[in-house]
Amino acid sequence: MFGLPLAGVAQTSPEEADLLAGLSSSVTAPDGLLAKRAVVLYQLAYTEEELNQMQTFFQQTGIDAIAYFETDRVLAGPDLTKAFADYFNTRKVSFFVFAQKESGRFRVVIT
Repeated sequence: MFGLPLAGVAQTSPEEADLLAGLSSSVTAPDGLLAKRAVVLYQLAYTEEELNQMQTFFQQTGIDAIAYFETDRVLAGPDLTKAFADYFNTRKVSFFVFAQKESGRFRVVIT
């Protein structure tokens, strides 16, 4: 897991918190991040403008964010999660970017 503090407040869902709790932190970006596809999973609290700014940032840094989905929707239950997993596998997604708003700050976790 690679986290970037950015600069906003939403509640992390229990499913998202459980998923992120199982990751280890690192100060370096994951190997291959700039060469492979990523999907952004974001909290509903993000505005369209903030998501557009995030996409601009990813484009400028070379991160290939091919799709954006609300985290709660992807983790809404086993059937839906499996459908999204199948989609991610079909699209050859290698990385997930979790975009969070907490304590007045934006945070991006890449895994």
